[in-house]
Amino acid sequence: MELDKILTIEEESTTIDDLIKGFYSLINNPIAVIDENYKIVSHFSIDEKTLGETFYNTIKSGYWSIELINIINKELENKDYAYITFDNIKRLFIKLIDNNQHVIGYLVIIEFENKLKDIEPLIIKHLVKIITKHLIINVHHQNINNLNSLFTSLINNEFDNENIFLEKYHSLINSDKEFKLLIIYLNESNKKIYKNIEIYLTYLFIDSIIIFKEKYILVFINQNYNEEDINSFFFKYKLYGIISTPILNLFKANIIFDIEKKLLTYLMSYKNEYILYKESDYVFLSTIIATNNNILLLSLIHEDILEILKYDYTNDASLCSTLFNYLKNNHSLNECSKELFLHKNTITYRLNKIKDLINNNLDNVNLNLNYLHSLIIISYLKSINFNFSKYLSLTINNK
Repeated sequence: MELDKILTIEEESTTIDDLIKGFYSLINNPIAVIDENYKIVSHFSIDEKTLGETFYNTIKSGYWSIELINIINKELENKDYAYITFDNIKRLFIKLIDNNQHVIGYLVIIEFENKLKDIEPLIIKHLVKIITKHLIINVHHQNINNLNSLFTSLINNEFDNENIFLEKYHSLINSDKEFKLLIIYLNESNKKIYKNIEIYLTYLFIDSIIIFKEKYILVFINQNYNEEDINSFFFKYKLYGIISTPILNLFKANIIFDIEKKLLTYLMSYKNEYILYKESDYVFLSTIIATNNNILLLSLIHEDILEILKYDYTNDASLCSTLFNYLKNNHSLNECSKELFLHKNTITYRLNKIKDLINNNLDNVNLNLNYLHSLIIISYLKSINFNFSKYLSLTINNK
């Protein structure tokens, strides 16, 4: 009969407060739960003042006093529970221990209407078990919240130096975890269903750190993920996102975020697919963005490609785009034709024009790779609205 009542209480309780009230109804003894920081998490009694000055003052302050902590730790040394009397009232103190044998709190049952020795051991056993479980969940959620605050401060560049960040980070995480940064772009229609998106992300990336900043959701991931599930999610909500390579230095996360934003903006404008992009597939482009020096990037563009670019601007042509698609599709006319929505004869005509302009048959592998890199640089600079028309006119005039 008692077991049925216990199971009903456990089933109907969603919080520690619910549990404490439920078990109080079974034993008619005041109960308190204290966490590992000696904070009163929950308590229930009919009249606190009748339970003595120690109990009343503790509940009023919300914490155990230093004196009380010292007494209890001494009594519980090498023991899981102890009977201790304060203000002529006996109390049962029980350590709450997690699976790693760490003390995560204490359960206190006070002798009042019923003698402590008369309480069914089964009731105490179940109470300890379920309260321990709730405390573990609370500690876990608190850690996630603290990590969210920490990473938000990191992304907002609020730490004066790396040591301050690392000290706070290691106080929350014992080991060095490897994180990747997923950023998801939110347009105005996405923002309206942000809560749905956040819930879905919590399901996809359990225990990950999720932050909202500007027009983006940032997810710090330290676990394996199912790419197919993410792509389905992106397609369903019409989302664009990119995931970084492993972050070697978390303190640089705000810099990585900035690079990922620019890379995603580029991919959105040139690919426009609702899929998960991976930085590892665009290492050269990512390096270009990280350079953050347009003059240096311009100096890396091969002179043959500059010649083709000048022709494009002078004649309102699209030879650079044609060559870029031709090279990245491994010289396949069919693939290039599909991607540009042009007839193969048109592609062939443009390629012949390019070969005449640069006096090159496009059969040198190393040179073609150089051309491709140059075209990627041009493509990126265009995506950030670099004024090529002005730049080319200056280079022509200087000659």
